[in-house]
Amino acid sequence: MSQTAKLFMNGRSQAVRLPAAFRFDASEVFIWKDPAT
Repeated sequence: MSQTAKLFMNGRSQAVRLPAAFRFDASEVFIWKDPAT
């Protein structure tokens, strides 16, 4: 499943608005930056 997430600024932080199908039942997630993209 592939969809687009929206990026936006929240104060001085960048945030990601996830589609409902991709929401997490957690307070934190692990992320990493793909050097190819």
